[in-house]
Amino acid sequence: MERQGMPIKYIYTILIGLGLGLILGAKTYLPYYFWEETHLYDWEKHFLPHFINNTLWGIMVPLVYFIFLKFRNSDQRILKLMIASLLIGALHECLSWCFWFVIMKIVGLPIQENVVPYFLRAFPSSLISRAFEFWIIYSLFSALAYARELRDKQVELAQTETRLYNARLTTLKRQLQPHFLFNTLNTISSLMEVSIQDAQNMVSKLGILLRRALAKNQKHWVPLREELEFVKTYLDIEQTRFNDRLHIDYDIDQAVLETKIPALLLQPLVENAIKHGFSNISGEGRISVKAYPGANGNIRLEVSDNGQGSSLPQEELLDKGVGLRNVRHRLELMYPNGYDMYIKTNPGNGFEVHLGLPEHRHSEK
Repeated sequence: MERQGMPIKYIYTILIGLGLGLILGAKTYLPYYFWEETHLYDWEKHFLPHFINNTLWGIMVPLVYFIFLKFRNSDQRILKLMIASLLIGALHECLSWCFWFVIMKIVGLPIQENVVPYFLRAFPSSLISRAFEFWIIYSLFSALAYARELRDKQVELAQTETRLYNARLTTLKRQLQPHFLFNTLNTISSLMEVSIQDAQNMVSKLGILLRRALAKNQKHWVPLREELEFVKTYLDIEQTRFNDRLHIDYDIDQAVLETKIPALLLQPLVENAIKHGFSNISGEGRISVKAYPGANGNIRLEVSDNGQGSSLPQEELLDKGVGLRNVRHRLELMYPNGYDMYIKTNPGNGFEVHLGLPEHRHSEK
C-alpha cells in the first residue's frame, strides 16, 4: 500500500483517530454525570466502541487513500466507490469487534455469551454507519487533493509568468544592447555637424523607443498596430544610421491590425535582418514586413530581406541565432498549443522568417 503520497502524515491520522476516540468516548459519560447516574455508566459498552471505532479509522486511513487514488479517475467511479465503502466498512466492523474482544480479555472483564448473536443483529446498521464514515474520510481526501492541485496550478502559473518575464527581459536586453545604443549615439553626434534638426529628430525617436521598451507594467500581448509603431520607430533610427541606403516595405492587411501578438516579437526579426543581412556589405538593402490573415483565425507574419542569406539548415539557424532562438523560445511559452515558424534562405538570396500565430483568446490583467 502506498502511503508516501498522502497529504497528511500517517502518524497524524493515528493521533487524530486516538483523539477523536477519547473525545467521543468521553462524551458518552457526560449525560450520566449530569444526571448523577455515573454508577450506571458501562465503559465497555459506551466508551470502548467509540474509542475503538475512531482509532481504527485512524489506522485504516491509508487504505481509504489507496481507494481514493485507485478510483478517482476510473470509469463507473461512484459504483466502485460504493462497493469499496461497503467492503471497507465490513472489514472495519469485524476488526472493531475483534479489538473489543481482545481488550476485554486483556483487562479481564467477562464477555457475555450472546455477543455473537448481538454482533450479527447489529451488523447491517453498523455497516451503514461505517460506510458513511468512509465517505466522510474520502471527501476530506478529495478536498485536500483539490486544494493541493489548486496550489500546484497557482505555482505553475507563477512559474510560467516568471519564465515569460525572463524571456521578455532577454529580448529587452538584446534590443538595448550597448552596440545599438553606441551606434545610435555616434550617428546623432555625426548629425550634429550636418543637421541639428535631423539629430534632434533622431534623439526624439530614440527617446520614444526607450520609453516603450522600459515602460513599467508592459503587457505580454499587444495589438499588432502597437508592435508595428515600435518597429517603425526602430527602423527609422536604423535608416538614418545607414544614410538612407536601407529601404523598408510594409504590406499590412488592415484586418489584422488589432490582433494581439506577443510584445516585442518583430523587433528581433528586423534587427536580425539588418545585422546579418547587409550591415557588413555595401550597397542598398531592403526589408519587407508583411502581416495578413491566415486560416482558422490565425495571423501570418513575414519579415524578409534581400541580404546575404545563409546556407545553414533551419534547425541550426534557430539554435545558433540568439535573436531567432529567443523568438522561438517566447513563442513556445506563449503558444503552448502550437504555432508555426519556418525560415526560407539561400546564400545570396536573402532571408525570410515566416510566423503563423493562433488567435490569442486569453485576457490579460
